[in-house]
Amino acid sequence: MNHVRTILITPFLCACLALTIMLVGACQTDVRVPGERQHELTRTTPTVFMKGVNIADNFPDYTSPQCVMLTRELRDSGLNWVAITPCGSISSPTSTDVYWSSWASRDYKNAIQLARAESMNVFLKPYLFSGDFFRNGTWTGSIRFEDSADIERWFESYTSFIVDNARFAEAGGAEMLAVGMELPGMTFHTSKWRRLIDTVRNHYSGLLTYCAHGASEAARIEFWDELDVVCVNVYPTLSEQHDPHDSVLVEGWEAVLPELRSLSNTLNKQIVLSELGFRSVERAAYKPWEWAEHSDRTANAEAQRRAYAATATALYDESWLGGVFWWKVFTSPPPDPHTDVSFTPQNKPAFEQMIRDFRRR
Repeated sequence: MNHVRTILITPFLCACLALTIMLVGACQTDVRVPGERQHELTRTTPTVFMKGVNIADNFPDYTSPQCVMLTRELRDSGLNWVAITPCGSISSPTSTDVYWSSWASRDYKNAIQLARAESMNVFLKPYLFSGDFFRNGTWTGSIRFEDSADIERWFESYTSFIVDNARFAEAGGAEMLAVGMELPGMTFHTSKWRRLIDTVRNHYSGLLTYCAHGASEAARIEFWDELDVVCVNVYPTLSEQHDPHDSVLVEGWEAVLPELRSLSNTLNKQIVLSELGFRSVERAAYKPWEWAEHSDRTANAEAQRRAYAATATALYDESWLGGVFWWKVFTSPPPDPHTDVSFTPQNKPAFEQMIRDFRRR
């Protein structure tokens, strides 16, 4: 009799078990779209030196023939990485709402795939921007909140923005994704960043990093253990002289190197310089972080080249250095490189200098 009862009940139990599995599956936080993932990604820290540039998020956009041609040129020149930089909008540094503007809404999945089709590794490096950065001289470091409710609202909105990027990165097959960039007023909320990183891991299986504002912010961050790669943006003044000797420019890095070496030793990881650049202007190595809109200087392509060369001399043999992403190149570069005062090395002596220095790595 007991044997017969077992046989009758088993189908009922199987049905209940199947229903339970379906309900549990529906409640999972991983909401990847079936079939969305196009590439098998790994979290193995790169061992090959990253030779990269940041491609500006202007037009023609990342899916244009011009961008494909640019990526191909970079690959043929010996580079192995490009950074694509999606832009999240904020109305001001005091706003808790991060949103996609119509200008920044691009086909990032296809953009990543096109770059990878040219045998380039892709670093998806989202950032935040506000018109206040032009109008009032603020920047992402101005983002900070005292009220706990505002902090929570900001992280909720920002996490949604980064998850969007995680989905783009996963679907396109990007090898690395930044969960943030230059947010020193917010990175001391360690537990909230750990929660954000856990959420991103549910959507993206590649390498994760954060792009710190210099070694000083990087040293204060307490969630590096949750990330795979340590990235730092650096724009140091190498000399205040009008026309410094090359040796002076090289020596200028000595003010920065101890911090970077110490950071690498403390974290036991190499450091990737996710932004580094000099404008093609007089005194190119003085306050190189200044935008052209905020600092009117005469064009000088040779000063830019010399800053590039001195940087490679000072840094490229350092054991802690895992790579460099120069800032920046355009899909439509300035028409007259002789008068251009922007950061791009395109069609200037600095581009060939960058290539020569990368080739010796």
